[in-house]
Amino acid sequence: MTADAVIKVRQAFVSYGSCSTAEPVDELAALGLIHREGELA
Repeated sequence: MTADAVIKVRQAFVSYGSCSTAEPVDELAALGLIHREGELA
């Protein structure tokens, strides 16, 4: 990820909190923003 991309993401997402480690990953995957290891794109 480039420095410019990091800056843009941090501007869009001011804060995020979760007690679960899997839930945020599940939600990002459901939105198509990430792919889990072993999953087809």
